[in-house]
Amino acid sequence: MKKTLFLIITVLLSQNIIAQDLSAFRSDKLQEVSMYFIMAKSFDEKLNIIAKPEMYNRLTIQKKANLLGNLSSEYTKSSFIVRSGNICELWYKESSAGTLRLVDSWDMANPDLKRFAPVTMERASKHPWFFNFSGQAHINEDETGNMSFQTRIGFFMLRDTWDLALSYNLGILQKEVEYTTYSDINLNSRVYYPIRKYKLSPYLGAGVAYNISTIHTEEDESIKTTTFSIPVSFGVSWLLGPGSVEVGGQYNKSRGFSATIGYTFRPDMLIRRAK
Repeated sequence: MKKTLFLIITVLLSQNIIAQDLSAFRSDKLQEVSMYFIMAKSFDEKLNIIAKPEMYNRLTIQKKANLLGNLSSEYTKSSFIVRSGNICELWYKESSAGTLRLVDSWDMANPDLKRFAPVTMERASKHPWFFNFSGQAHINEDETGNMSFQTRIGFFMLRDTWDLALSYNLGILQKEVEYTTYSDINLNSRVYYPIRKYKLSPYLGAGVAYNISTIHTEEDESIKTTTFSIPVSFGVSWLLGPGSVEVGGQYNKSRGFSATIGYTFRPDMLIRRAK
């Protein structure tokens, strides 16, 4: 009951405001410029001023603005329409200065259909996919060869801010007399902090990895071990082309620290650039 009463009061108040606006136009001001205007009426809660085409259409835009500015000084809304024969004009009143600006005009008898052609809207994917390829250099003093390669594929759960991905890492750690080959499958997630002004996004990430390592000794023996670990990643990505360049680091308990550089490709960005 309260909601119904509130709606009735709101409608009555809005109608009263429109009536007050129209009364302002139907005052002596409209009579003073009767050689240019016939009447004012409300249509779809928008004020419409009916002008005399033979007189109004001869005026310059500046003279029209001056006449309408004086006429609409007591009008509270920010825009209204002037109809002069088949020509319609949409005028906008600046709230601060009170000056009028002609926003648009059109001919009802000969409409330009191209102006009203359907617009194809691009639907941005809420969860865009991405693919990353990067190289890693492990930072351990007792190893002489320590390179690996990583692929990462996933999608954004929150666009440009939070992702979820599955990565695969393959590498080798070379010591003086033995070496270790290893690989891991890693389910991980990153949180980005976009700085759009500079096209940079610092990030922090963590995941769960299943590590497989095989130590090859000097005696041609192979010792295989499997472990679980929680790798932590950090770095910054720089928007470039249809993706981003990433520079950062990663810590994995089974292998220590590693520096990472790579590129993340995003098909949705390539599609937007093509359009």
